[in-house]
Amino acid sequence: MRYPEIGTGFVVVAAIFLINTGCGTEFVFSGLVRGDSDANGQTGLVTQIAEKAAAIGERIGGENGFGGEVVDGYLSHMEDHMGFHGLSDLADPDGRMTVVLRNESEMDSSFDVVYVTSRMGIEEQIRQVRVLAGEETTVEIPCSEIVGLGSLTSVGETAVRLSDGAEFENTMCVPAFLGSDYRCGDAYLCFFGVDTEDVDADGDAEELIVITEALELHTGPNGMRGHGHMMVVGK
Repeated sequence: MRYPEIGTGFVVVAAIFLINTGCGTEFVFSGLVRGDSDANGQTGLVTQIAEKAAAIGERIGGENGFGGEVVDGYLSHMEDHMGFHGLSDLADPDGRMTVVLRNESEMDSSFDVVYVTSRMGIEEQIRQVRVLAGEETTVEIPCSEIVGLGSLTSVGETAVRLSDGAEFENTMCVPAFLGSDYRCGDAYLCFFGVDTEDVDADGDAEELIVITEALELHTGPNGMRGHGHMMVVGK
């Protein structure tokens, strides 16, 4: 498998949308945010995004972290490849990006796409998207600072549900960060299929697994994005 190349005082109002797509119904849970746009408010938003990103980054790697021990070195290099220090580091409020959801299982599946976009504050936004068996669906979302599956902060949350009710965790779904793993306008891949390369190193190369593109980006043998040694499913 080859991945595609790819201020002050906020008021939050919850909204739920149903979008009818070619592959099924997409449930969109969105937070609509209003806030002052003065310099102090914007600076405060940068700080909030930076703190959110740092907290998520600290959940990557290690026995109980996103990606497990294959990305053990992520945290020690986090400042080299992820950081939000000024307004220019935030997502373009008019920008868009796409998330590619690839279902290589034999059953229809529902992916929980999770993202943080500063135009909506720092709360996680969730989209539940149905993808038919053996197919791929592309979802357009606002350009976001952080993207993942299931949850951006909690390891072991459900990332994919099969039509028979079986659930698969987000353990190997390493969250991705704007400016490090993608840019506005890019396509970002999430994969569900057979773990032929034993990505999670549990000795089972026949089980189904969910992974994100950031897992591959941060497990090369050398360099800024080289925190482990492995092959990714389906390559």
